[in-house]
Amino acid sequence: MQRQSNSRRRLIAFGLLSIPMKMRLVTEARADSGACADVNDGLRTALHYIEQSPDTLRACAGCVYFAAADSSRCGSCQIFSGPANRRGHCDSWSAKG
Repeated sequence: MQRQSNSRRRLIAFGLLSIPMKMRLVTEARADSGACADVNDGLRTALHYIEQSPDTLRACAGCVYFAAADSSRCGSCQIFSGPANRRGHCDSWSAKG
């Protein structure tokens, strides 16, 4: 019985020690994916924001609410009041006039 208890403790300890490593891997994967913003944001979720529009003609770069100071991947969205990917899309997309 004691042997099984020690194995269980080691397994739990290993699981707890691996959490920071898993979090770092997720953070690095998000950075590598080209994400401009936290996609778990409530407003972005409600408006079905995605980082890569399936229709290149309806990407954030062509939206009236999007502004980019330079040619970088990320710009600013007036609706989200924050960053958005120039290749992204959401339900509030409206063509620039």
